[in-house]
Amino acid sequence: MNDIEKAIETLKMENALMQFDLLTGEDYLIELQNKDIQDLYIANLIAIKTLKKQIPKKIKKFTYPKNIVYMYCPECDEGIDENNLFCSRCGQKLDWEVENE
Repeated sequence: MNDIEKAIETLKMENALMQFDLLTGEDYLIELQNKDIQDLYIANLIAIKTLKKQIPKKIKKFTYPKNIVYMYCPECDEGIDENNLFCSRCGQKLDWEVENE
């Protein structure tokens, strides 16, 4: 597990703990928490979503007749070219090793 994956797991664990009452052992809905806790919970969700985009995903590619290759983002299906390290639409980090397979 790399540092990004560890950070994601830590944020997920923190969010899970925010929804658990240590005194009673019962689930405690985030909607019933105070505003600061709710804001932290939402900030963690945003951070998780952003960090996931830093984990490279293999590009998708489709070959048309006459060997015309179309490459696109694995997250949002935006067309991409070989110069992109990240998708210009959604920001997903791209893994180009698929071309060597």
